[in-house]
Amino acid sequence: MIALVLVALLAQGPRDVARDLGSDDYAKREAASRELEEMGTIAIPALEEAEKSDDPEVRERASELIEGIRQIAAYGGRIVPEEMEEIAESLFANVIPRDGRVEPYEPQPADLPCLLALIAHPSLPAEWKPVAPDARAVRLHALEAISHFRLSEANESRLARLLEEVLPSPMTPTAHEEASEFLALVEASHVLEHPGLRAALRRRLLAGLEEISRSTEAGLRLEVAGDLYAWGDDGATGILARLLDDGDPNVAHRALASLWAYDVAGLEPALRRHLRATLDESDRLLAAHLLARSGDFGGLAVLFRALAGEDLPLRNDACRRLSAILRRPLASDDASRADAEALLSWWAENGEIVHWDPTLARFVAR
Repeated sequence: MIALVLVALLAQGPRDVARDLGSDDYAKREAASRELEEMGTIAIPALEEAEKSDDPEVRERASELIEGIRQIAAYGGRIVPEEMEEIAESLFANVIPRDGRVEPYEPQPADLPCLLALIAHPSLPAEWKPVAPDARAVRLHALEAISHFRLSEANESRLARLLEEVLPSPMTPTAHEEASEFLALVEASHVLEHPGLRAALRRRLLAGLEEISRSTEAGLRLEVAGDLYAWGDDGATGILARLLDDGDPNVAHRALASLWAYDVAGLEPALRRHLRATLDESDRLLAAHLLARSGDFGGLAVLFRALAGEDLPLRNDACRRLSAILRRPLASDDASRADAEALLSWWAENGEIVHWDPTLARFVAR
């Protein structure tokens, strides 16, 4: 009977269906509830009107449906409080023994809506306090459990949205630490493949790193410079270029080292300033290498001057860097004197005619 009523309701709009919440026929009331839930969020305005009904059952059904629809939209399923509490306790079974026994939690796909809900609204029963003093612990445990699943695109989008919402903005150092932990879990997992998840975390984390990079505490700026190594996002290079000019040499050094993983095209002015300002010869060679790698002749010349110098460690460093830039394999791993002499000979012969070939992306002699 209910199936037949559902078929009849398919062509109706939310308001038409919501009227049947007050039907004298129980089958119609049940069918209307199911149909409205299946309609999803588009049914909420009609249900909000139904909440104002004089009929207490209509009001109750409408309220329950609104809550259920919002839960399904946010978490992919209805949340049963008792189930959520049981799953929440299971997350800490490895640190809070039950009846004196440790029972490792093995997440099941059916737990996913509750795990997502715990990220949005972490619960902290009193017995958790010794091991989970804050909401972050709950969220990290829930995210770790979720990482065991191969999520659908819809569920990864839900997770991305939730993580963006729970990370505060503007980002504080504490929130940055939390976001970093989230990101580490996401990127370490081979099953979370939806690009929106990483993008959501990276957007928020990068905004936080930008803010923290302007801190008056050198230690925080140093952390940011290190965190951006191999970040792989164009937004990171602007932060690193600014930190190259940092008054603390340790921060500037870390920023320079992190730039190794990036295409530095467009950052030449910042690298040249650092090359002129730094007193660290190893930093000078790294900055020169980055410049030369992007086609800057001045960087190449700095490396050849170091190769012709008297400082053996610097000469060996310059030799290895020039070999990589010019794509001339070394005869030995330790950058022997013969390797250095071969490069210097090439430079003496071609130094005035060397130019950058953008097609080959390397220096060549005419």
